[in-house]
Amino acid sequence: METRDFAVIDAMMRSPDSSDRRRAASLLAEVGGEAAVERLLVLLKDANSGVREAVQGTLTFLGGRKTVEKIAPLLKETDPGIRNAAIDILRKIGDEGLDILEDLARREKDVRLFVLDILGTIGNPDSLEVLTEGLRDRDPNVRNAAVISLGMLGDERAFEHLKVMMDDEEWIRFSAIEALAQMPGEQTVNFLMNQLE
Repeated sequence: METRDFAVIDAMMRSPDSSDRRRAASLLAEVGGEAAVERLLVLLKDANSGVREAVQGTLTFLGGRKTVEKIAPLLKETDPGIRNAAIDILRKIGDEGLDILEDLARREKDVRLFVLDILGTIGNPDSLEVLTEGLRDRDPNVRNAAVISLGMLGDERAFEHLKVMMDDEEWIRFSAIEALAQMPGEQTVNFLMNQLE
């Protein structure tokens, strides 16, 4: 199949048979490129769960910065199924467009919680700054997501930032204790022992 010849795939995408639409997702993995990603985003909204799963697998397989760029806006979707699919994909490929996610965490109020969670799962130390910024958010759920993600990151440089969270709401303090417990270093152990006393 010629890379630019999407006629067969487009026909499969319109088919009432879900197996045709799943096959279209597989063929788009072979074709690749921005045009393929655009079509996959359409199929990601398919009513059939098997089609959506195939699309998620294909988008994860394709990866790349352009794919992250196209998937990131889906975090604003009101449909939780589409939003959760976007979160799942970005957890796997988001490192390829880390700056895109970090920019969203700083600018987009409605998706900060999701993005901070994704950055924690990715676990790239370059996200330390944006995660520590999340600790100062007005929304306690966002602060908690930042705390948990910093724990997942396990970077000793987050110690001083997480230590301050012991003065936050009680449920966030518990998250901070768990996050600190995941960090190496004698200062963390000593601090936690003092807190327990």
